[in-house]
Amino acid sequence: MKIKKLALHTVFFPLVFLALGCGTSWDASKSAAMPEWVLNFHKEFPNSKYIAQKATGTSADESRNEAAAKVSYYFETTVNANRESNYRSFEATNEKGKYSARNEQETIRETKVTTNKILQAVEFTEPWYNKKDKTWHCVAFMVRETVWKAYEPTVRVVKDDFMGFYNKANETEEPFEKIRYLGMARQKEEKFLDAISYAQFLSEPLTSEHFQGDILLLSELDSLQQEAKNAAPVFVSVSDDGSNKVYAAFAKGFTDSGFTVVKEKTEAAYTAEVSVILNKIVQDELIILTPSVRLSLVGKNGSVYSYAKDGKRVKAYTDSLAERKALESICPVIEKTFTEDFNAALSGK
Repeated sequence: MKIKKLALHTVFFPLVFLALGCGTSWDASKSAAMPEWVLNFHKEFPNSKYIAQKATGTSADESRNEAAAKVSYYFETTVNANRESNYRSFEATNEKGKYSARNEQETIRETKVTTNKILQAVEFTEPWYNKKDKTWHCVAFMVRETVWKAYEPTVRVVKDDFMGFYNKANETEEPFEKIRYLGMARQKEEKFLDAISYAQFLSEPLTSEHFQGDILLLSELDSLQQEAKNAAPVFVSVSDDGSNKVYAAFAKGFTDSGFTVVKEKTEAAYTAEVSVILNKIVQDELIILTPSVRLSLVGKNGSVYSYAKDGKRVKAYTDSLAERKALESICPVIEKTFTEDFNAALSGK
């Protein structure tokens, strides 16, 4: 088998391989004998060792370019399918669906850029001319081990970014900091999984050999963060909340974020100290309240998180009615914003 390596130029994705203008002409008489790969290219380029696609054309250049385009399309579709398969596998073990908000557009863009770089290493068989149907045949191929080794440093860089936060989580004994560092690791988790998925496409055996432990860690990260939350129960203490509506709003927010809310302060790792401020003024016997709420999450080493929001101004002619309306004003604000704000803090945003 004659193999010809060509230097390629990437223009856009899908790639345009500029093989024209090289001054190369192909003599059909030089390829009189039909190569074995023309009938069955998978036999000479088995999928376990090669990424390969065969194409035909009316000229040698056309057959090469068509083969390169086929490899490009195969890359794009198979990498995306492999990534989605990994996401679905992880989601199946994660009832909260941690990948539901991933940035699909950015992921696809980065995949295309990476694919462009990898495809610059493509090689070709020497095009063969079939005299009977006047058609040129060519196979574009890459050696999986070679391209995997070229891509491995990219995976290492992404892994180091992820492991930096994961290791900090393991090093700290402060529960909230551990949860926060694990949350920051989860912000890097998606990009790491994308890199792993790409490496698996290039070579599943090599990826398993070098990154099997990382794949397992990625699948367990969500449960590790939940374990840390379980070890950090919260006691909610609210001032000026006769109806317990503010308490209920914050308790639900902590529960929705994965924390346990306990009844006794002695059972808690943290106390959520909540103050409801009514900001009362009286005008011509009309009572006007502008409610606000302040929360400080306090552990044994001091405050680790704070939250503050204002409600809408309310008016009434009695104190009791004004206070009730004020609490009714502030509670929807808490329910709408607290969980999102708290989770953002947990992820380091």
